[in-house]
Amino acid sequence: MKHTLFLSAGLLILAACNGAGDEGSESADTLRADCLTIANDEEGQEEIADIGTDAEGFCDCAESMIAAMPPEDQEKAKATMNKVATGMTETGESTEDVVGKMMGDAMSRPEDTDAQATSEGIRLVGQMIDDIGDGFEDTGSCPAA
Repeated sequence: MKHTLFLSAGLLILAACNGAGDEGSESADTLRADCLTIANDEEGQEEIADIGTDAEGFCDCAESMIAAMPPEDQEKAKATMNKVATGMTETGESTEDVVGKMMGDAMSRPEDTDAQATSEGIRLVGQMIDDIGDGFEDTGSCPAA
């Protein structure tokens, strides 16, 4: 079963620089907050429960998965999650609705590098979410553990 948590149209996750010291801590806090916003979406809660964890466990795993990515992919994943969480907060829409609009916008602007970066980030995060779901369903734990 592929996870509709963020999929359906594509997928997502967060922003902020990969800094050190206080800035690095702020980045981690932002990632956590963005992940929890996304994971606590009504549909997201159902999907996360189906794989055998909760929002906290899902976000712990997502943070570990992102930390294991190459730096460029980390930034894409973080920026995407932030865009989705911000869109959800600003509009009150679901993850699926926000991601669908982001993908539609990216597809309508194939020559725009920012739009294509968003599309790449959505695909990257979507794959990460599928990997998290598969890991919990197959082994009962995060694949990054």
